[in-house]
Amino acid sequence: MIGSLLAAAPDCVTASPSNDGSSVLHSAAAGGVAACCELLLSAGANISARDRILRTPLHIACVAGHTEAVRTLLTHRADTSAVDDHNRTPFLTALSAQQVETAVVVASATPSALCNATLLDRRNALHIAAAAANVDWTRALLFAGIQLTACDNELHTPMYVAASVGATAVVKVMLDIAGQAASTAANTAGREGLIAIQIAVHSGHFETAALLADRVGYTHAASADTANTLLHWACMQSDRAPLVRSLLRQGAAVNAANEQGEIPLHLACAAQGNEEVVRLLLKAVCHISILYEFVNNNNNNNFV
Repeated sequence: MIGSLLAAAPDCVTASPSNDGSSVLHSAAAGGVAACCELLLSAGANISARDRILRTPLHIACVAGHTEAVRTLLTHRADTSAVDDHNRTPFLTALSAQQVETAVVVASATPSALCNATLLDRRNALHIAAAAANVDWTRALLFAGIQLTACDNELHTPMYVAASVGATAVVKVMLDIAGQAASTAANTAGREGLIAIQIAVHSGHFETAALLADRVGYTHAASADTANTLLHWACMQSDRAPLVRSLLRQGAAVNAANEQGEIPLHLACAAQGNEEVVRLLLKAVCHISILYEFVNNNNNNNFV
C-alpha cells in the first residue's frame, strides 16, 4: 500500500509536513518502521534531511533505540558524523538516551574517534555497557575502538565499573581483548583511591576479584579507614578460599597487621566455615604463635 502511495505521489518523500521541520523519513525512523524507511529511501527520500534542531533521520532512530531502522539507514550510507544543534553525533545521541544496543550498531559504522565521545559526566559507551554487565555490548564496543582507559568524573574506568557491579564475564572480555589497556584500566584508582580489585572485594564480588588477582596482579594498598589489605577483607568472609589463594599467589603480605593489630589469620579464624582459608594462610608461613594467642584469648578450638 505504501509503495502504491509513493508511486502516486512521489513528492511526498521530500515534503516536511511537521512543524518541527521533520520529513516523512524522520517520521518513519521515529516509528522504527524499517520497511517504510527502505521504501522511502528507494523512492528518493533525502537520508541527510535535517529537522529544526539539525537532527537527521539517523539521529531520530538512535534516540528511540530502533535498531532495525538504524541498520536500514546505515545500509543506505547515513552520515554517522552528522551533528545536531547540541553537537551530538547519532552515536552520542544513542548513548545519551541509554540506547546501548543501538549505539553498538552505530559504532560499527562510525570512526573510532567519534565513538569515543562522552556524556556530560565523561562516561563513554563502555562505562554504560559495564554497568549493565552486558558482555555482547562490551565486546562489540571494544572491537569498535572504544577506550577502556577513559575515566568518568569520578575517575572510574569501565573496568572499575564492571568490578564494582561484579560483572566477572565483562571483566574477562576486557582482559581477553584489550590486553595492556585492560591492565592499565584495572590499576587506575578512582577518586576515592580504590582500584578495580579493591572495589570488587569491598563490594563483595569475590569471583571478580579473584579473576583480577590472577590476570592483572595484586596491590598491597590498604584501605584508608582501617588499614585492612585485600587479604584482610577476603579473610573476613566465609568460604573465600579461591580469592585468598589468588592473592597469596600474587604475593599478598600474609602477616600485615591492620590498625587493630590483626593479621589476616585473626580475621579468618573469626569467620565461620573458613577452615580452608586458615589452612592456606598457615601454609603461607603465618606466625603460628599468633594463632595460638588468638585461640587462647578467645576460647576458640575450631582450628586446633
